Order: sequence, then structure tokens, then C-alpha cells
Amino acid sequence: MRYEPTRPLDLTDALFQAHLMSIRLKRQLGGLILPPSTSELVHIRIRQVTALLDEPDKEVSVLQTHLDALSHDIEMEVDAQTTSVFVCDEYHIDGGVMLGCRTKFAGELEECLRCIAGLLEAIMDLEAMRRAECWS
Repeated sequence: MRYEPTRPLDLTDALFQAHLMSIRLKRQLGGLILPPSTSELVHIRIRQVTALLDEPDKEVSVLQTHLDALSHDIEMEVDAQTTSVFVCDEYHIDGGVMLGCRTKFAGELEECLRCIAGLLEAIMDLEAMRRAECWS
């Protein structure tokens, strides 16, 4: 369920979305197979985020900080798992084209990035609704 400008976002919808994305991210991180070259920091951040998602009374700002840090580390890992090749031929006027080849690990990591982005969006929607309720 996504926010639609034609209908107001109610708090139950935002809570449901945040809870759903939290479960999806926990499942995604639990089944993630990382390449042997992965930094130990990524493993530590995954454990921290998983522990925060398991806490019933988690501090939202702490969770957001850890999710942002994990997202940045995973983006770096995706870049490390991507091989870029510049191909020159007579068909390209500008001299060539840049091609990217990703490993299977990069695809799984990108799926985690999408889950993290979805959870961060759901948290922001939820916090915006809570702030709006305080002002009304």
C-alpha cells in the first residue's frame, strides 16, 4: 500500500507498511549470502540492524541511522561486485560505450537496498503522521 495524493494517509496504513517492510528486510538480511570478500563492517552492521529490528521498543532515530549506514556500506559492496568495461567500436560516434557486468551477489545486495529504502520511506511516513497528529 503506497501513499496516494488523492486519499489521506492514515496512521494504521503507515504502521502496517513499516511493519511489513521491517519483516521483509529481516527476512532478506537473514537469507543474504555475502561474498567472501565482504568487509567485516558489513557483517557487523547487518547484525546491528537485525538486532534493532527484533527489539519491540526500538528508537526510530537509532534505527534510521543504522539503516542509512548499512545502505551506504551495501552500495559500496555492490560497486565492488560490478565490473565496468569500456568497449570501443566503429558504431559509436563518441568512441565507445561503458558496459557493466554484475555478479549474482550484487543482485541480492540490490534487493536488500530496495528493502532498506522501502523501510526508511515507511518510517518517514509514520513519523510524519505522528508529528502531524501532535499539531492537530
